[in-house]
Amino acid sequence: MRPESLSGQYTDLKRRYGNTYGQSWDSAKSIEYRPPQLGGILSHSLRKAEGNSMQTIKLTDGGILLYKEAFIPHDMADRYFAELRDHSAWEQKPGIFGYLQPRLIAAYGEPGLVYRYSGRDNVALPWTPTLLEIKQKIESIEGQYNYCLLNRYSSGQDSMGLHADDEPEVGHIIGSLSLGATRTFRIKHNESKETMNFPVGHGTLIIMAGTMQQFWKHEIPKTKRPVGERINLTYRQIIRE
Repeated sequence: MRPESLSGQYTDLKRRYGNTYGQSWDSAKSIEYRPPQLGGILSHSLRKAEGNSMQTIKLTDGGILLYKEAFIPHDMADRYFAELRDHSAWEQKPGIFGYLQPRLIAAYGEPGLVYRYSGRDNVALPWTPTLLEIKQKIESIEGQYNYCLLNRYSSGQDSMGLHADDEPEVGHIIGSLSLGATRTFRIKHNESKETMNFPVGHGTLIIMAGTMQQFWKHEIPKTKRPVGERINLTYRQIIRE
């Protein structure tokens, strides 16, 4: 059963953006969105989210994706990137089968919170002023968060494999901010294999909501293109035991 606090978020999301199970929104004109594709091009309905400047994409099976390419202004994004790169508690942890994860990670949040994935516990360090500042900006768009997982990609060979953040202790709304080099954020439907690719650059915000984690997976694939360093922040609501 969904905890009451998260259930309230879900009900409010449906009220603001429409029924996620097949009915269309009536608050904005629909246009066809064709993001850059590495594979075939698939179009989805795109709308401006009412009350903010995020683009709202309604996905198959009730997923919702909010997207804004330049959510954080460039100068501010520069400051955030430098602060997080130089002062976060970065570490490289073993992943599946004991291999090191192809990126560095750090975790921050409220005291006592732990996020477990790939068989590893990620214990939250205390919030920093920079992470709290960013959290407030993302919460002004959607969600309430008590935990942030940071991923640092040093080059195009650092990546994040196809996965869903569907652990039972994680709320269904996840805010993801990118800083640094532009990479591809790819989503793929579990059954139909429909695929969409979104450029996530310096200051880009994506919010995943609705039933997206249940029916879709996402990844940051490797690239042979020469790209610089990238930091990604994923804000989540961890359900306390």
